[in-house]
Amino acid sequence: MWNEILFFAVFLLQVFMLSLYYPNKVLERISYIFKHYPMETHEKLYPEGFEKASKGKTIFEFLARVILVISLIVYAVMALEIFVHGKGVEQLDHVPLLLGLVQVVPFFVLELFGFKHLKKMRAKSDAKKRSASLQVRSILRYVGSIELSVAAFVLLLCICLIVSINEFTLNFEVSTLLATLALSNGLFLALAYKLVYGKKIDPYQAEEDRELMTSSALRSFLLVSILISVYFIFDQLANIYPLSSWAGTINSLYWLTIAFYSFGLGMKTINIKDVNYDVYKTSASS
Repeated sequence: MWNEILFFAVFLLQVFMLSLYYPNKVLERISYIFKHYPMETHEKLYPEGFEKASKGKTIFEFLARVILVISLIVYAVMALEIFVHGKGVEQLDHVPLLLGLVQVVPFFVLELFGFKHLKKMRAKSDAKKRSASLQVRSILRYVGSIELSVAAFVLLLCICLIVSINEFTLNFEVSTLLATLALSNGLFLALAYKLVYGKKIDPYQAEEDRELMTSSALRSFLLVSILISVYFIFDQLANIYPLSSWAGTINSLYWLTIAFYSFGLGMKTINIKDVNYDVYKTSASS
């Protein structure tokens, strides 16, 4: 019974944080920008006008609210199945993992709108001169060598564990796990390279804000990479040790931790009130 109570407590926290708390925080930040830096005074923030800029917020809010309702329904059904119909937690341990994939959809959609918005900003930018930092840009400026070493060690340990537990057989499950590790870490490396060595994603962004954003993003990539490896390690150990009854709780904790390092830490590190929005002010010639 204690296992079920712990599971439902953690699962409820997952529903609350990913479907209500973090979406509300994101909406608050966007609303703050629209209120304090409107198109009339900060035209460069709105390359296609305010209506186009606000479309991403509207869709994000709609998706977040729909998924909140879905999450609450899933939670209620889970409680019914376990406490009324007598199913074990281990029979439904995959539900928090699958629900987490649905809960992050609004954030993914908002990111797509953000990339499109920045692309329009770059296309409309008429600045002929670009300011750049005189410091040599390097990944090691943003994350320490010890942190990188820990991430590499955990990834190597995860790969070795997967291969050894499956007796060095490259079956479908092993191939899928290894491919997932390769793709996720490859994506993180590609994004990190673009942030550090690529052109400015935001053509007007102040250099100090770019530095802070890059540092926050790289640390987030690194921590999420470690979490993915740790999760796969647990998943493989569950094949050897009797951990199935804890799998549901671990799946919820996994998404809570991912959300904290992907959304929470970034919002805490980058205070919206400290960002230099003067760079987006309407030019005198407009």
